[in-house]
Amino acid sequence: MDKIKNKNKTLIPKLISLLLSLGLWIYISNVENPMRTYEVRNIPVELVNLDSLKNSKF
Repeated sequence: MDKIKNKNKTLIPKLISLLLSLGLWIYISNVENPMRTYEVRNIPVELVNLDSLKNSKF
């Protein structure tokens, strides 16, 4: 019976920690480090293996 009570006592703090860490991760991912798009011009691009792309129907 004591083992069950001890497991229940540690379960709630673990769940709270999990929820807080998930919330913090979402906040940092979206607010502090948002996705940004940059346009880069005048960069030469060389297309290679075009035959493989045509053969695989891409």
